[in-house]
Amino acid sequence: MGRSRLPLGQGMLLQPCNSIHMMFMRQSLDLVYIDKGNMIIKKVPNIRPWIGVSMCKKADAVIEMPVGSIEYYGYEVGNILTFIK
Repeated sequence: MGRSRLPLGQGMLLQPCNSIHMMFMRQSLDLVYIDKGNMIIKKVPNIRPWIGVSMCKKADAVIEMPVGSIEYYGYEVGNILTFIK
């Protein structure tokens, strides 16, 4: 919230989290829901600001990314993500 733009290659991991709303957001986002093993279980491209709501009951976390990220990186349900700290 509050940002006018999120650059490609950046995102935010919300954990634990299985739902989001887009109230007060300025930009559309791509969402990827993951389980406890970091496997993608749902992808939601181009969720719109103010009116968007999304949920995935089985999710442990959601990653919010700039629109186009899902397609650009080729994310598919079943992919396992690795996080580097």
